[in-house]
Amino acid sequence: MNIFRRLISSKYLSIVLLLLTGASILAEHEWYVGGLRWSCDGERWWLRENQEMALGNAIEQYWIDFPDATISNIGAFADELGGKNSKNVRYLKIEKYRRDSSGRLLDNDGDAYVIETNGSKFRLCAPQCVPEMQSSGDREHPRNPRS
Repeated sequence: MNIFRRLISSKYLSIVLLLLTGASILAEHEWYVGGLRWSCDGERWWLRENQEMALGNAIEQYWIDFPDATISNIGAFADELGGKNSKNVRYLKIEKYRRDSSGRLLDNDGDAYVIETNGSKFRLCAPQCVPEMQSSGDREHPRNPRS
């Protein structure tokens, strides 16, 4: 009993318990911060995917209505998607997109979208995207045909 009492009141046990409590608090904080980071990354990914899909659909519909138009990420083209075209049709809510000083549309990371065309097909992506994950469309065979 005397050894047990000495162990309970020892400085070493108090130090060990304080260290374990501190380590537990740090671990909980690390889990909390990691969860927040994961949540923010997921939200950014979801926003990027939605914006790329909306931009791809807008370009596809615009290209159906204006088959001879030049498709590129310049300020004038972005304004045409926003409704400043000969038909006054608003294909995209461009105020939801970030733009640089020359008017190009930017993704969430601040990189300008790249729009490549090949015949009636186009491919849309930010410079660092994986080719398999790029939004694409076809003027001749749209994903969302108008009724």
